[in-house]
Amino acid sequence: MALPDPAVGAKIPAAWGAAAILPVQDTSIGSSVGGFTVVSQVLNTALDGRLVTFALTITVTAGLTATAGNVTDTTVFTLASGYWPDFEVGAPFFGNVGGMAYVQTDGDIRLANASDSITAGQNITISATYLRGA
Repeated sequence: MALPDPAVGAKIPAAWGAAAILPVQDTSIGSSVGGFTVVSQVLNTALDGRLVTFALTITVTAGLTATAGNVTDTTVFTLASGYWPDFEVGAPFFGNVGGMAYVQTDGDIRLANASDSITAGQNITISATYLRGA
């Protein structure tokens, strides 16, 4: 299938169909694991589910200690299988503490780096955008 002409106002190929390019929103995208509680979760897909973007806010119910800007890799959430990436994706997080999480190909979202320790009761928001295979 040919890609659309990149010129301004270019048409999307009819073979893609309108439904394939329209965004779809889901507010139940997976589940948290012990020690973390979901505050909000929203995920949008487009391009027939190939483009995925999400924002997930969780409360840390058990603190995580950072040593030299690193926390022990800790799974905090698992995405529903329809949203798993084809490769590991970096996903920044922020709140009272900032850092990096990673979305694994099995849907696990793991905190890996943090600017400081994360105390119990803090909220963090993790977000990512990625393309999935056909």
